[in-house]
Amino acid sequence: MSSNLPSLEKLDFEGDSASLGQRWDKWKRSLYIYLEATEVTTPLKKRATLLLLGGSGLQDIFYNLPGANVDPNENNDVFKIAIQKLDDYFTPKQSKVYERHLFRLLKQDEGEKFEKFLVRLRHQAEKCRFDKPEHHLIDQIAEKCLSVDLRKKILTIGDSITLEKIITEANTLEVVTRQLEEYGQDAKNQEVNALFRNEDSLSRLCKTSDCYKTKGHDHVHHIVENARPMAVSMADLENQSSEDPEILNVKTGINSNAWDDSAKPYKIFETELCFFGNILLRGNRLVIPSNLRKRVLDAAHEGHPGIVAMKGRLRSKVWWPRIDKDAENLVKSCKGCTLVGLPNPPVPMKRRSLPEAPWVDVAIDLLGPLPSNEYILVIVDYYSRYKEVKITKNITSTQIIKLLKEIFSRLGYPSSITADNGRQFVSEEFKGFCDECNIKLFHTIPYWPQQNGEVERQNRDILKRLKIGKIEKKNLQETLWEYLMMYNSTPHSVTGKTPSDLFFKRQNRDKIPAIQDINKEDDSEVRDRDMEKKGKGKEYADKRRGANNLDLNEGEKVYIKEMDKGNKLTTNYNPTPHIVERAKDGDVTVRNEETGQMLRRNVVHLKRVEGQWKAIKGTEETEQNLEYD
Repeated sequence: MSSNLPSLEKLDFEGDSASLGQRWDKWKRSLYIYLEATEVTTPLKKRATLLLLGGSGLQDIFYNLPGANVDPNENNDVFKIAIQKLDDYFTPKQSKVYERHLFRLLKQDEGEKFEKFLVRLRHQAEKCRFDKPEHHLIDQIAEKCLSVDLRKKILTIGDSITLEKIITEANTLEVVTRQLEEYGQDAKNQEVNALFRNEDSLSRLCKTSDCYKTKGHDHVHHIVENARPMAVSMADLENQSSEDPEILNVKTGINSNAWDDSAKPYKIFETELCFFGNILLRGNRLVIPSNLRKRVLDAAHEGHPGIVAMKGRLRSKVWWPRIDKDAENLVKSCKGCTLVGLPNPPVPMKRRSLPEAPWVDVAIDLLGPLPSNEYILVIVDYYSRYKEVKITKNITSTQIIKLLKEIFSRLGYPSSITADNGRQFVSEEFKGFCDECNIKLFHTIPYWPQQNGEVERQNRDILKRLKIGKIEKKNLQETLWEYLMMYNSTPHSVTGKTPSDLFFKRQNRDKIPAIQDINKEDDSEVRDRDMEKKGKGKEYADKRRGANNLDLNEGEKVYIKEMDKGNKLTTNYNPTPHIVERAKDGDVTVRNEETGQMLRRNVVHLKRVEGQWKAIKGTEETEQNLEYD
């Protein structure tokens, strides 16, 4: 190892813990350069150099990581193993959704060079695991770079643009900007802007083609011709601009510095505004008069772009106050976009309170069919999480009642049963059985199994063990017995107690030796832990799913999601409007406007009909009322 080379600084563990992963990546890059410069090639020496230069803090972490300090042999590279273990420690796996959210928030800061902005984008893009990261980098640069000229270049080149071309253009524009500043170009630009904003001077220019035209005049004329929407003629744009009260007030404000209240939204952009005849421009974009904005919005929505795409399309050519809000309202009011759009986010999770005692509230469900054409009836106690399972080939209401009678003969009747909308559970026979046994029967919202989440989660655990049993070639019944023995003897992650302890007030005796605790315990600890865990689970789930309250009032019109699509071209939502009859939390009852059929759905499966009058009870008349800002 050469003694002439400077030594690396030790890895900094004192800074912000949130940025420790980034500091590790930078330090690791310097280490690779150092190893190459000092010609250290053997894995054992590389690992020794890594620990020596990293300092005592890195050494403590390394020797406490399982599997990091392996003995060298011909089949392993101790340096690569050490780096891999340290990578897993310093840069644990991140949420792809969250990292992509951070990526979309990145923008070029004022005075920041394009090169540094691109480095930040690349670093964040690596965490996002994009399939085609270059495409996302180009999109983010086009949207969040500071240079309007660079954005114009990207949009002009179109789909053939590459990241290499963007880097070349950005560096060229930065050099040219710096050179123009050195030549004193700012003073010349002020003179040209004064010419643009002096409408009297423009009105006295001769109209013949032989007249001398300044470069500034040609530049403004080029903007007007190329930025004008094809659905709006130049004559319409000029005529409407000359009669539009807002634009006339803006002209008065620019010339006399007397700004009317209607022109106040324009005043903050005063330095960017200029007139070309009667046409108002903001920078390189046309300001559209009020009477033409609806036509421009309709033209921009041809092809049905989404909200973000439509805003980007409009921003490249035109502008007016609240243009983003107008574009958003138009997309939301488009029936075609609504019917094929994404569903609403779910409402915040509503946790079920813990019952007063075991076997008061239970949930049932059928798991199957299995390869043997058998089904498994699962019944779970909400208090203790104790469960019973029964295998059956017949899933009629009569057979389900027979199985439940056998279970109830041992455990007694519960106070309530929660089930889905399977034919076995909604039949009159099953309802009559529950009434006979004084059991309240509750059904979940159709197509919303999350409402019966306890038993659905248990089904997933059972299915996992059945798959393992198939791999090990075990009998189905034997696999279920082994699983139930393990499950009922294991403390539950929420209650902290075993299901058998809470249900039977005793511990199951299994193959593991233990001292049985026969003293009765107060369950206040269980209740506190249950409330704490459920609260944390609700907070995490609501944040991950982006849940929010969606108020639907009686009389509002909605579209219902198609649950049984006939083909690939079937829309996501049924185009027939339905009227909201009752809405509580996420449980909504709606009525078909044409047939009068009543349906019950979760709010996630509904989408409000934007821009429509609410239905008036007692009449069949509805009318359209589309409003635009």
